Amino acid sequence: MNVFLCLVPFNYFVFKSIYKKLKESYFAIPPLQDRLLTDEFGGGLSKKGQYNYIEGFLKRKNVEIIDYGEKTAEKLAEFLDANCDNVIAPHWFAGINHIHNTRIIRMMYGLANKKSSTYSIANNFLMDLILTYGDNSAERFFTMGLQAEPVGNPIFDDWFSDNIDGDDLESIKRKLDDKPTVLYLPTFNKYSCIEIFIDDIVSLSCDYNIIVKLHHGTFIGESNRLVDLLSRPEIVVLGDYVDPQVVYKLADLVLVENSGAIYDAILLDKPVIILGASLVNNGLDIHDSRETSSSITKYNLIPITFDPSGLEKLIKEHIFTKPVIDTSFKDSLFFKTDGHAGERAANVILDNEKFPAISAPEKYEIAIKNAPDEKTKEHLKNERNNFVNKHHHLPVKKPSLLKRALSRLSFG
Repeated sequence: MNVFLCLVPFNYFVFKSIYKKLKESYFAIPPLQDRLLTDEFGGGLSKKGQYNYIEGFLKRKNVEIIDYGEKTAEKLAEFLDANCDNVIAPHWFAGINHIHNTRIIRMMYGLANKKSSTYSIANNFLMDLILTYGDNSAERFFTMGLQAEPVGNPIFDDWFSDNIDGDDLESIKRKLDDKPTVLYLPTFNKYSCIEIFIDDIVSLSCDYNIIVKLHHGTFIGESNRLVDLLSRPEIVVLGDYVDPQVVYKLADLVLVENSGAIYDAILLDKPVIILGASLVNNGLDIHDSRETSSSITKYNLIPITFDPSGLEKLIKEHIFTKPVIDTSFKDSLFFKTDGHAGERAANVILDNEKFPAISAPEKYEIAIKNAPDEKTKEHLKNERNNFVNKHHHLPVKKPSLLKRALSRLSFG
């Protein structure tokens, strides 16, 4: 049995073409957390509300959903260990540290080129295998001692096969006028600069169709932003339930923030501008695995603006200008664009001989050996000890004859 873990609708789109090629496959919704109220961004769905939302979405997609009982990390791990050969996840999930009898595979979204916890060894060492778009990202995991394999980007298999869902496409098309379309893909939380740019983006609606596709973090957890955007009749606002391929198909230019959407736009040869007000220092470079310790500055590939007042001029200059990127570099980022990434991923998942399961104790030892600093190493050692105490109890050594004799004398 193969189980795909789906925390948000977007995960379904990452997995869809793999699921279709992998027999005996199911979806499961792992344990979730309430989206709590904050002064800045508002509140969101409870974990029960999220579960109902995601379950309803998956049912509409006609996939089979596993019920593992009580929605706890322990129950999920218990079910997977007892029934599952492979669990495919988008990233670390609650319960992963309880699993010791199931092969764990990560299908990445984006590129492993940021100094982010998402790509750190601490959040990836429990994966038996990491599937990446291209060699560029796989190389980053190799250096951590982890198994990784490039397969391409399965999200866009239908795009490259020219087989995008017509119903969603047509329903959104009906909301658009006969003018160029700008697609804005904000990220969420403090990483988004939506408040800085949104008024200037809306002001473009006289000359452009404006589609805003929300990050799932905003759609289910940031009511302040959601209400504000939905109150603007000049723009089309979409949730995370919409296939990314559909909105890219409609877009003449894409506005992104510091997220994986940058690379989707590059992959699809879409004109793209980065709204850089939320960028931090480590968000400006793309790792180039073709040369050791080399990186390419995003400024050299994609226009970036920190100034909302200059956005209209920048859009006019770049509306029909595709990113210029070296062919070999693009191949290293994305591998192949033949519409068969899902099929390749499925074949890799089934290849237990080339990518064997790794025992949990060995995973901890590999991670400790490759830890980048002492703080991470100590954290991993503590995690290993907790795991050993829970799942691999060490035999109690009997005291020597001398110690037993001394013990008797001390109580005599």
